[in-house]
Amino acid sequence: MKGEGRRFYFVGLFLLCWTLWLILIVVGSAFLWDRSKTDVLSSYLITGVLELLLAVPAVLYIVLAKVKLSDLFGKANAGQICAAFLIGILMLPATLSLSLFWNLLISLTGGRMLPQQFTAPETPLQLAAACAVAGLAAPLVEEPIMRGIVMRGQAAVWGRNRVIFFTSLLFVLPHAQYSGLAAMLLAGGVITALAWRTGSLWPSITAHFSFNVASICLSAAAKQLSSLQPGIAAIDTLSEPGRRQMLTAALLYLGVSVPFSIVCGVLLWAFWRYTPSVVRLPKVPGAKPGFRQYWPWLVSGALMAGLLLLNILQVYGVIKT
Repeated sequence: MKGEGRRFYFVGLFLLCWTLWLILIVVGSAFLWDRSKTDVLSSYLITGVLELLLAVPAVLYIVLAKVKLSDLFGKANAGQICAAFLIGILMLPATLSLSLFWNLLISLTGGRMLPQQFTAPETPLQLAAACAVAGLAAPLVEEPIMRGIVMRGQAAVWGRNRVIFFTSLLFVLPHAQYSGLAAMLLAGGVITALAWRTGSLWPSITAHFSFNVASICLSAAAKQLSSLQPGIAAIDTLSEPGRRQMLTAALLYLGVSVPFSIVCGVLLWAFWRYTPSVVRLPKVPGAKPGFRQYWPWLVSGALMAGLLLLNILQVYGVIKT
């Protein structure tokens, strides 16, 4: 193995090690959650610690491969950062609408919505803690891994479209949430496109941050309103009236999301159109890795798909939670 094929192989090995580490953390956290009675703030603290633990293999890879942080994160100007911040917020209504339709489809096929471990905040302190974990820790850990190391490893031998698709897919699979699969694919694709176009992680980190924080603020507002009127989580999607309620909510969100989606689409087009194509990702035409280079990627993908399959079986009641 030489050149970019060698890099593709070693990034695949990193992804495999990170996937095994992820599975260990998922199993350990499930054991911890099942045996602990924690309040909301403690649950955020546990989530934050688990998120930071995910960065351990990445830190080791950066040290051993002697990756410069300036090369990994790249550079972005203020206009790109501001545009990414707005894109992260504006795509939220569309992802919510898509998520509601997706969950309606799940309910029609006999599935159910699983309870979330990340509880919606109720107080200002809880809101600040949630934003610190999901708004700061998650983007700063996940972006260097997925849109930094992994995406650039794929770009060593693949073209733009394939890299954006598979990076988005690899971003969704570790979350192992079947109910949010469609929405996360959409959000992941947009965020990956920002990183690809600029060759920098700062726009993707910013969009990831604004998207997560907007989601948390919306869930906190919904939590407060649920004391006056039951929210979407209270809808019995296994009953016919509940499905009609879910469809009504999905159509309402769809109507609200249209103007936001139009503005987001225009902004994303302008971002892509007017951002200079200074992609620092290496591309080697004609590079065709063989099975020896592919096997770590295939095993990692299979393991991640296994986590998602486990969640699907829980959604459809095959495995009791």
